[in-house]
Amino acid sequence: NNHTRISVVIGHDLKHRSLQRDNLHIRDERSSCPAPATATVATSKQNFQTTMVIQTTLSRLWILEETCQRWGGPIVVVVFIPYEKTVTAKDDIQHMADESICPNARFVHYQGTPEESAAKHYPINRLRNVGLDRVATSHVLVVDVDLVPSNDLYDLIAAVLPTLPNGENQQGGEDHHIPTRTTVVVPAFERIPPKPCQSNTECESYLKSNSAFLPQTFDELKNCVDDKECAIFQSSNNWEGHSTTNSASWLKKEWYQGESQELRVIPCFHTARYEPYLVVPWCGSTPTSVSASASVRTPYYDERFHGYGKNKIELVSHLRVMGYQFRILPQGFVVHNPHLESNIKEEWKDQQGSNLHAQMDKMYMAFLKDLKGKYTANIELQEQLIVPICDRQ
Repeated sequence: NNHTRISVVIGHDLKHRSLQRDNLHIRDERSSCPAPATATVATSKQNFQTTMVIQTTLSRLWILEETCQRWGGPIVVVVFIPYEKTVTAKDDIQHMADESICPNARFVHYQGTPEESAAKHYPINRLRNVGLDRVATSHVLVVDVDLVPSNDLYDLIAAVLPTLPNGENQQGGEDHHIPTRTTVVVPAFERIPPKPCQSNTECESYLKSNSAFLPQTFDELKNCVDDKECAIFQSSNNWEGHSTTNSASWLKKEWYQGESQELRVIPCFHTARYEPYLVVPWCGSTPTSVSASASVRTPYYDERFHGYGKNKIELVSHLRVMGYQFRILPQGFVVHNPHLESNIKEEWKDQQGSNLHAQMDKMYMAFLKDLKGKYTANIELQEQLIVPICDRQ
């Protein structure tokens, strides 16, 4: 029954989540996570599962069909419906919720407010949080709909999760146990269309006519990069976003620390603007998180960020300050399907005609100030754990 897999959320009805309100770590009554008392401690492989959370507009919902064929685990899809488009949207979501197309997906029809329905106010982080509230697995991977996973991504993540350190870090001595939390970076690439698209219909035609247009395996990706038909995601216009992943080494299968089979740890960020796609612990299913206080949970996204800009960087900055370790997943990846620039991106770039860019930059500075205020108490201990920014040569 498709209807049981589609729920409706009204934007007006939600409480606002932000660091300023200090409610980014609280799993409230909206959360699908099992209560700590009933949560099972993950001692075996099958306890580790990852849900993919996707936010999308109706115009890009079609890409999901490819993701559903490739991702082997649960998916939560939050579809933004502008204020004036309630009725026509339901058929599109109904079609995608068909068991034969997306058997593992749950859909959320998010009804935007009039304000959110303007491009610059697109509630990107709120949509992500609405999806996170429907996750019931130990881990989560949040992506945008135009990033499609490799065929084996779910299984590769499932294989590495039990090997990750998620215990107590005792650098602080007896009274200062700081949880060692680990997040896994999923390398991101982009497919370059054979010629620049003149329309979104032209861009869409490549994947719609051939699912192999986007590489499905590591070998296909490697060939695609060698043939200059694929590139590191945003390497031409936002190198800081993904350069820390060191995808050139990754493509040479330099996946482990030295001779061991331990996943490569990121020793330092090339820049504070690093914004990888991350697998993070979510529901309380590890020994640390079952017994620990809410303050060590992976936080929600800060909903003060909207439209475009800084909305992923803020979460990475938050995890860094919390002392998370960043390791890189071998072999699996996500790949971006090409499209024309969105209205939101155009507005972000139009610094003469729009204040969105300046607004989000200012918001990010306020967010960093809030972060410093929240974590000052144990900042000395945290500094031993925070991934530093690399020294510039």
